[in-house]
Amino acid sequence: MTQPVEIAFAKINLFLNVTGRDEQGYHLLESYFALLNYGDTVAIKESLTLNCITENAEIREENIALKAFKAIEAYVGALKPVEILIKKKIPIAAGMGGGSSNAASTIRLVNTLYNLNLSMKEMADIAYNVGADVPFFIYNNSAFATGKGEKLLPLKLNISLPVLLVKPPVNVSTKEVYRLSVKSFTPNLEEISAKSVIGQIYYGKNDLTAPALIIAPPVSETLDIIAKQTGCIVSRMSGSGSTCFGIFSDEEKAKQALYNLNKTYPKFWYHYQLLEL
Repeated sequence: MTQPVEIAFAKINLFLNVTGRDEQGYHLLESYFALLNYGDTVAIKESLTLNCITENAEIREENIALKAFKAIEAYVGALKPVEILIKKKIPIAAGMGGGSSNAASTIRLVNTLYNLNLSMKEMADIAYNVGADVPFFIYNNSAFATGKGEKLLPLKLNISLPVLLVKPPVNVSTKEVYRLSVKSFTPNLEEISAKSVIGQIYYGKNDLTAPALIIAPPVSETLDIIAKQTGCIVSRMSGSGSTCFGIFSDEEKAKQALYNLNKTYPKFWYHYQLLEL
């Protein structure tokens, strides 16, 4: 039997509005999730016992890939155990959905390994039981997201964005950010259209920035140094942090900013990409 393997891609939130809470107290949001061309490698194979090996990172919280396997079993019944191997490239606790993407890859790979023939909708339903933004990585298409991040509208924007991601050497706990989160909420968009979403990308905000700065003050400095780069037109944090990003007027200026910042702040993590949305 061949060993299924795939890339578990990262995402960034190009804006993030916290619009309220649901009856269970979970935060509701409006955001645009942009899929990146950068990710971890996830492989899976049959094993005598269920386990997950993670290279290049130490996972201190609950292993979401194992949670994903158990969620599949809850849906289809008992399966033979597997070994999941994750080679991490996506930074941990960075607001880029690395764990959620690993979970989605696990669902897809188990579906392939055991010929379960689950539909995309079935895999997305299983994914939602693992985490609110895991369904996004099942579909792997940039999308406008609402609810807790599980309600997805593929929305073509027909724009190209030179984006430079910059993560300072500090991690941020998503749970802690939401615990300290906003006391007032941003109104829902009056209309959901390419025009309104593009407006939010260029002129909007991330409502989780303020609580993230309490936990990780270096995020504030990171936003400032990005904003000061020539050609930067947007400087913003992704998700619950600590990854920040700059949108630039053109590719040349973004690449020059990458060179300058990497030289000045060599311990930071960087990724440049021309987002085709």
